[in-house]
Amino acid sequence: MLSGALAASRRTAFLCLAAAFFLITGACGGSDEAIDAAQRFDYAAATRELAEQGDPNAQYTLGVMLREGIGVERNYQEAMRWSQRAAEQGYADAQSDIGAMYATGLGVKQDYEEAVKWYRRAADQGFARAQSNLGSMYFGGMGVRRNYREAAHWFQLAADLNLPDAQSNLGVLHAMAGDYTRAAHLFRKATEQTWPVAMENLGSLYLSGQGVSKNYVSAYMWFELALSFGMQLALEGRDKAAAAMTPEQIVEAKRLVEGWLRERNN
Repeated sequence: MLSGALAASRRTAFLCLAAAFFLITGACGGSDEAIDAAQRFDYAAATRELAEQGDPNAQYTLGVMLREGIGVERNYQEAMRWSQRAAEQGYADAQSDIGAMYATGLGVKQDYEEAVKWYRRAADQGFARAQSNLGSMYFGGMGVRRNYREAAHWFQLAADLNLPDAQSNLGVLHAMAGDYTRAAHLFRKATEQTWPVAMENLGSLYLSGQGVSKNYVSAYMWFELALSFGMQLALEGRDKAAAAMTPEQIVEAKRLVEGWLRERNN
């Protein structure tokens, strides 16, 4: 099961980016107006000031703010304009975002070929998110001819950069090719970053005994974890596993779920 082009919320990422961005700006220079605004935590004004001066980081950040409605009124057309200005300076984050906007039709007419073009520009710079999304385009035959070999190539590059959805998607391709052992390994790596799609997929392997020893307790555990992170598709698998388990095994599986969650929260 492949994740979508906009797989994760950018709000938290933006807040971290903004804090780091203004800290660096304050240390390295910038107009008095921009620095004063940053010191007052007037991110929108400071970002726009620097973006208008041609700073690609600020242009990209302003594009995110406008697209998500963070500190400013949401405006997709303006978001695209500022993202485009950053992208034209070779800013990979912006190039990838433009690709995602074209892929999803967010603020622009949906155009898979344009999405592929922008994903490729960012992917060629080693940007993991764009590499994974480009792999998805090849997997689905969107904007390009379907090509699983190319999809695997781009997923592998992003997986090597520890992107969990790329690891999970690469695992799907290995499973399709019959290499369930490799698929299980990749799904497990993605679960280490709490990727619910990989949890559901790993549960399916334990349920069927493909690539791993059949284990209903492990299957139930991974399905239940996937459900806990909002992966409703795991419900059917969990119920299938439960139907083959004793009450004691279900208690054990739930105990393993609680232990896994506790360990991640510590």
